[in-house]
Amino acid sequence: MTNSFESYECRNCGTTFEGEYCPSCGQSTTEYDRPFVFLLSDFASGVFSFDARLWKSLVALLTRPGGMETDYTEGRRARYVPPFRLYLFVSFFFFLLLTTVTNRMLEENRSYFSSLSIGEKDGEAFIRLPGSNDEEEYQKQVLPELIADPETTVLRPDTSESGVSVRFDNSDEVKVRDILANPEKYAGRFFRYFTWSLFLLMPLYGSLLWLFFRGKRPFYLPHFLLSMNQHLIAFVIFTLMLLPQLLWPLREMGWEGYLNLAIPVYHYVGAKRLYGRGWRATFIRLLGVQIIYMLGLLFAVAVVAYFALV
Repeated sequence: MTNSFESYECRNCGTTFEGEYCPSCGQSTTEYDRPFVFLLSDFASGVFSFDARLWKSLVALLTRPGGMETDYTEGRRARYVPPFRLYLFVSFFFFLLLTTVTNRMLEENRSYFSSLSIGEKDGEAFIRLPGSNDEEEYQKQVLPELIADPETTVLRPDTSESGVSVRFDNSDEVKVRDILANPEKYAGRFFRYFTWSLFLLMPLYGSLLWLFFRGKRPFYLPHFLLSMNQHLIAFVIFTLMLLPQLLWPLREMGWEGYLNLAIPVYHYVGAKRLYGRGWRATFIRLLGVQIIYMLGLLFAVAVVAYFALV
């Protein structure tokens, strides 16, 4: 059998080899000093190649929990889009959809937000329900009473039957009025900060997986890949839940509301496949990981919400 490749000297590092890629530096033998039509053709082939691997990666992600991570760490990588690139693609689409749906809901309820007013009595400011003229008829059923700490200006909840009140200083009142007038601005800021916070949360989740399952996978990479893909599957499922809301705004949520139940099942099966432990041991260890992670996630949401309003 004859070899179809001719000897080629790499123009980047000078290595002589046979094939399409230099074994030393990885540069392709493709020549780019050619007509523009060739460049368009090469670009199109690269795009379609990415699309093919993208769909293979998404199918593997959806149908084989833990399978992509196992393949990737055992050297079967070329068939998939690089994990971080896949994460950026899916998360960008999800947060774009989430922001779009949220902004539309806020726009539909803009009249409600604009009808909320701030009243004042005995040095305290009150958020008044639409149509309420009596200072005794405030938003009791929607918000708890909030009393500002004069030392730190941090609002803390309190139980009271006197309605919804906030003791404002001037800057607080301006902030509340701005939130009521432009709720979509604060929603957008929250989603943006939360997106960045995930870059810290995913390694944290991967570290917890390593801590609980390192006996089977001593190195960190498989745990981080599982963490990334478990976040990805949540994005995919939430996207499927949001799409009907985008296409049919007046439709009430139906069967898609139960899709989120698939997330813990997917996480469990994926951990079982990657780590090869028994069903019970996997369940107990993964439960411990997710309880700790949920506490960290709730803390992150609180921090993001605070900074979105500052």
